[in-house]
Amino acid sequence: MRNRILLALSLVLVLTTLIAPVAADTTADVRDLAVDYLTEEGGFDPADVDGVVVTDDYVSTHTGVRHVYLRQTVDGEPVNGANATLAVMDGVVIHVASNKFLVDLSDNATGELALSPSEARAAAAGAVSAGTTGLEDPETAYRALGDGTARRVYVVEVQTEHDWWVIDVDAETGEVVHQVNLVDHEDMAAIAATTARPSSLDTVLQGFENSDAVSVSEGTGNTPLLPAEQAIDGSSYNVYPMPVENPRDGDRRTVDNPASAQASPFGWHDTDGQPGPENSITRGNNVHAYADTIASPYVSTSLYPNHNQADPDPMSEPSGGDSLDFDFPIVSFDATPATYREAAVTNLFYWNNVMHDVTFHYGFDEAAGNFQQTNYSGLGKGGDAVNAEAQDGNFVLNANFATPSDGSPGRMQMYLWVDAFRDLAVNAGESARTTRSTQVRDGDVDSGVIAHEYGHGISNRLVGGPNTVGCLGSHDEREGEGWSDFWSYALTARPGEDGATPRGIGNYVVYYDELHPRQGPGIRITPYSTDFDINPSTYNTITTAAEPHGVGYVWATMLWDLYWAMVEEHGFHANPYDEWTAGGNNRTIQLVTDGMKFAPCEPSFVEARDAIIAAEAALTGAPANGVPGTDECLIWDVFARRGLGLSADAGDYRSKTDQTEAYDVPAHCE
Repeated sequence: MRNRILLALSLVLVLTTLIAPVAADTTADVRDLAVDYLTEEGGFDPADVDGVVVTDDYVSTHTGVRHVYLRQTVDGEPVNGANATLAVMDGVVIHVASNKFLVDLSDNATGELALSPSEARAAAAGAVSAGTTGLEDPETAYRALGDGTARRVYVVEVQTEHDWWVIDVDAETGEVVHQVNLVDHEDMAAIAATTARPSSLDTVLQGFENSDAVSVSEGTGNTPLLPAEQAIDGSSYNVYPMPVENPRDGDRRTVDNPASAQASPFGWHDTDGQPGPENSITRGNNVHAYADTIASPYVSTSLYPNHNQADPDPMSEPSGGDSLDFDFPIVSFDATPATYREAAVTNLFYWNNVMHDVTFHYGFDEAAGNFQQTNYSGLGKGGDAVNAEAQDGNFVLNANFATPSDGSPGRMQMYLWVDAFRDLAVNAGESARTTRSTQVRDGDVDSGVIAHEYGHGISNRLVGGPNTVGCLGSHDEREGEGWSDFWSYALTARPGEDGATPRGIGNYVVYYDELHPRQGPGIRITPYSTDFDINPSTYNTITTAAEPHGVGYVWATMLWDLYWAMVEEHGFHANPYDEWTAGGNNRTIQLVTDGMKFAPCEPSFVEARDAIIAAEAALTGAPANGVPGTDECLIWDVFARRGLGLSADAGDYRSKTDQTEAYDVPAHCE
């Protein structure tokens, strides 16, 4: 019975006549529509869905799709993990992501509050080797388990020096039944130790050394990209501008008035929604950037109530003065990064704002839970501009992003790097390095790493809804690292490039720039490429790939193929700020962003694929009337090429070893 219900709810594209169109003007209306659908078409007993609550409900303005996120409850308490994702368009449910609702809920939800809150805090802290000092009283809930049951739990948040845990402690037994880290790390020691590269990779990449085919002219490659409508506040920034990836990839340039009038209408230094900047330092509505070289504990203040704000170093927030002119020197990279701290913080401030503004244009806006101190539209919660910490003193060889729910600030920590990656890669089987760099490199000047980290905030807010974070951290088929890699290569792409030429992620910070700053192997199993001789990964590769980065690499490979297939079909447009119709690359950015909204919490690869196909139907088709998207078959061909075809079966999304890959497409696409 349960398998039949789940199958019925794993609908991919369009449900046109299942429910008569209903006006859903309020959250209550759309909840009723969803409940009717789940009972009439999903096969659920009304008792299992009558108590569902809407955790998020917002509209994507470019499509008119209403994204609805639901959770089951028991006696008024949420059942965490028992989530459903629906998309409604023209009053019709057009897509139901494979949801995690439980059947026979009243019989399968058990447990008593036998533990005290202090005992729950102690159990949670012990699970992550932390102390209990400063832990707040936990809330109570139920937690859906993998066997179709749910247990009563205390939900405890534990922040340590490097992590931010949300831990569910069984309220009766004290057992930790679920935990997820809201911090996504790029720990190079861990990545290198699990990066086993194909033995032929070095030989293949040598063919691209100093290749004329991959060179890009100064005129097209280094011209700063700007929005069509700029917010004119007189600001200027000397940075590595989009699409320059890092100091080995291009020169710094001065960029004037780069804020988008649509996304940041009062400029990057506003916080009150009124003309005129409130700050002349690297602080504004979207991000507060500063240096944090002095390792310090996190503090709780009225402005930062969630303990995720470190003390900025004294005098570490560069000032542009009344003219907002942020021009600071980098004399040499052979000196300590402390000598160019102001330039590094400025670059970090610039790129966080670029990520905010570009993704705003594609629907990661206030309603969808983006990162802003003040939400000018009144939608979403606000109060959550990113705290971006440059040259952080708490770690090295790393970068991370912490994503709490909408209304609490995101936190980006950027670290310094030394030339150690290949020494750490004990399983890589790579040739020995003959020359070692003595430079200490700074992640704050690697825009690919910054884009990757900010990407974690995007995917964690969009998948499952902005108030349900942690959807990408606790199941095996993890796409989060792949979505982040997508932003890294999509926002630094240039005219003249192609899909077959290898593209490594993180080449600068791990000193893989002997060949070409973009063609090195980077920090993944292979560089990204549509050429199977360079990147042979398929869906089954996740079976042996390390979590989460190796699994995410496979998902990013499929998105890379999609990107270039769309470029081949619709052309390349240099500016990511422009409309999704401008080029195939812009179109792919739109589909990837929308696909996250359609995806369920804890999506399998199959569900993430289906979400993109459903998003494309909403973007270019008429799903409420049964009309698919114009590129539906192109998308099927792309995924089928890597083993994620029509008959692919994810098995249990919690496992990465029980999937079945397939290379077929729907009959109408053959």
